[in-house]
Amino acid sequence: MKIISTIFVGLALFLLSSCHEDETLTPRPLEMELRYEFPEGNNAWDQDLVEIADKFKTYLIYLNSATL
Repeated sequence: MKIISTIFVGLALFLLSSCHEDETLTPRPLEMELRYEFPEGNNAWDQDLVEIADKFKTYLIYLNSATL
């Protein structure tokens, strides 16, 4: 009987501890600051990357080996 009471109390404490008020979430701005120049050059694939960035709102990070 003592084991059942202990399990019941533990379960009740576990269930009640999850019911607390969460802080409201604030959205971040959609635009992010780039730490590099995009596009990096004037190559044929640079225009493709700009189109991908405009369409999917994401930037592909790449290394132009000619600038090393």
